[in-house]
Amino acid sequence: MKLIYTLLFLFPTLVYSQSLTANYNITKTIELKLAAGNKNITLEMNGFLYRQGNRYIYWEQPAYLKKYPNGSIDISIDNRIFSYALNTDSVQNLFYTDYDHHILRSGAMNPGDLVNEFEFEDGYGENWEFKPETKLVNGLKCQLALDRDQWRVWFCPDIPARSGVFNVKGLPGLIVEADWLPMKAHYQLSSYDTQTTINDEIFAPKQFNETIIKGGRLKSFKPVNEKTKTEKRIELLKQNN
Repeated sequence: MKLIYTLLFLFPTLVYSQSLTANYNITKTIELKLAAGNKNITLEMNGFLYRQGNRYIYWEQPAYLKKYPNGSIDISIDNRIFSYALNTDSVQNLFYTDYDHHILRSGAMNPGDLVNEFEFEDGYGENWEFKPETKLVNGLKCQLALDRDQWRVWFCPDIPARSGVFNVKGLPGLIVEADWLPMKAHYQLSSYDTQTTINDEIFAPKQFNETIIKGGRLKSFKPVNEKTKTEKRIELLKQNN
């Protein structure tokens, strides 16, 4: 049986702050399947996380376009050119979360795609298994957490953050290192600041000016402590009896 370790004994003291900025260096490995054999290519990106109160926003920018300015990886094999198209959007993997109003918005998720999705969240967090392992990363004491075969994360509970890289939720601290296993992506915290006042415009990027797509992703939200009309009616009937 797997053991779930409580965080309170490992990290009893938390330092709370209303603001947070964090920058990440990201490497993603893609496997090109060619007739002459598979070839691994590493792409570099930069990640940006902002928090003000209970609002979070995260996005990524491609650093790989300096190496591949044409937006494609071209490989020459036997006098033939094989090309792999890259996402050339300046803003990618954009996520905004407002925990006070239970709102999640996302945009610019795919190449050339300015999808602006909007949904009410009725639950937050992954299926995290907290491990007892700890380590120091650039002076930050971090704890290991696993999400099945998806994520392997080192986070710092001394810096509270409910959302992190690529919309990862449910950890009680800032992500310092992370591996998104299926996508072969590695995230490394390069800097952070808990004292800077963040301009409100940060939480309203131009991508959110696009038409909002609701569709099947729109979910109804009922706060945990809010009772349905049926539940209230049953209570009234009990009181009358």
